[in-house]
Amino acid sequence: MRITAKYLLESLGAKVIPPPAVSQKTIEIGLSLCDEQYCMPFKVNVGDIVRAVEAGANTVLAAQSEGLCRFGGLWVPQKKIVERYFGKEIDFIPINQFDSMSSINKLIDTIKITISKEELIDVIERTIYKIDLCNEATGLSNYIRPRAVNKRKLSDIFWTAIDKIDTAKTWKDIKDTKDKIHKLFSDIPVNDKIKPVKIMLTGSIFDVAVPSSKFQLVEILGNMGAEVIPTLEFHDIIVLKNIAHDEKSKIRASEYARRNKELSQAAKKYIGVMASYYGFGGFAMQTVGNAALAKEKGFDGIVHIYPFGCMPEIVARSMLKKISKDTDIPILSLSIDEHTAAAGFLTRIEAFMDIVRR
Repeated sequence: MRITAKYLLESLGAKVIPPPAVSQKTIEIGLSLCDEQYCMPFKVNVGDIVRAVEAGANTVLAAQSEGLCRFGGLWVPQKKIVERYFGKEIDFIPINQFDSMSSINKLIDTIKITISKEELIDVIERTIYKIDLCNEATGLSNYIRPRAVNKRKLSDIFWTAIDKIDTAKTWKDIKDTKDKIHKLFSDIPVNDKIKPVKIMLTGSIFDVAVPSSKFQLVEILGNMGAEVIPTLEFHDIIVLKNIAHDEKSKIRASEYARRNKELSQAAKKYIGVMASYYGFGGFAMQTVGNAALAKEKGFDGIVHIYPFGCMPEIVARSMLKKISKDTDIPILSLSIDEHTAAAGFLTRIEAFMDIVRR
């Protein structure tokens, strides 16, 4: 997500100062400035913002959702915390998940650039193509990992692919990158005799669609012989119906709406009238709906991961117990915060994989 957001902003004429990759230092900064009550994503975001401002940033783009999830308004206390720390005012532009075009237009006004509608559409199309490439590289890596002979080499190739996506600027460069990515992954030796179990990864978008700074869950499961399929992708952060400007985008937005309707119907058995798009906040409705459909879609198990204190996913977790019983599918729920120990984390995953293989 970071490289595509950076590309979009630079293409619009903004000077982008991304924070360093999330590390223990980032987490420690967030922990030192935030109250215990805040969730792990909140603390990591604060750490990210502080490091970016230290590097010279003076304006922050803050993701924002709607519905009952507290994520919709967390940028407000984040702004206060960061401004108190630096002793100066810092501009925040909230990027609304359900009104992305308005947010982009506000950004254009803030950085004071002139751009035609056609130029803006072209920039957005290139950015979406890059997002697709990131998703494609992730999907290839997840499929190959349990079958790969050399899993360490696979990790290196994945990040090489991401780097190629990052450095591609023109339409030609971006489209040529697709073939380069497939060539990279096709060179990895695989054992075709391996029949991996199929694991659904669902839960908080912070932990499902964004690689965790503390636990590389997809890699861990893949190295244990599981093909992991996340239920959320980068597209789920910015709903594409707001930028459905051509036929391809309209088809994509229509498919997004169809998929969410299917999930809502599946979730309705367990959460009733709360099975609307907003549900009970965040992506918890999608968590319940995906889990309810997992068995019929060929999954052998479900890993549900979320930040400690995330109320929507805590509610979803209570529903997953019934789904597990109704559909006879193993489900492991993992709550993550700064106190989560790697040893206990791995032990639970190993025990879960033993159950899945039986």
